Amino acid sequence: MAKVLGFTGTRRGMTLAQKRAIEALLGAGTVLDKVLVHGDCIGADADMHALARAAGMRVEIRPCNLNSQRAGCQADKYYDTKSPLARNRDIVEQADVMLACPSGFKEELRSGTWATVRHAKKRAKPLFIAWPNGVLERA
Repeated sequence: MAKVLGFTGTRRGMTLAQKRAIEALLGAGTVLDKVLVHGDCIGADADMHALARAAGMRVEIRPCNLNSQRAGCQADKYYDTKSPLARNRDIVEQADVMLACPSGFKEELRSGTWATVRHAKKRAKPLFIAWPNGVLERA
């Protein structure tokens, strides 16, 4: 059975260093059996989508109900639209492992990315953070 990599990231998009770190991770063949689930948001979700497709991963999308924030990525499976926070909780619940790409080095209170990280920690999901400088660490 394929395991699922859940993803959350900033609408600002990934830094080049984050992209390189994730490319190396995906290229190492250690990222499960290649199913990615993300929220189809502009920025880092779209960046991760492209990296996952280049690595041959199956992609599932849990879109939010804010069309102005949608990236329009093409997926193998789509789920019903929900509010951003509800959608993010669903991503965490579906994932076997979570990967986060925040825009900064400090946790923020009014951030969907950090709210998703907090939920993953609460649910005791394995969680990795790709920091803006490209350092990948287990949280």
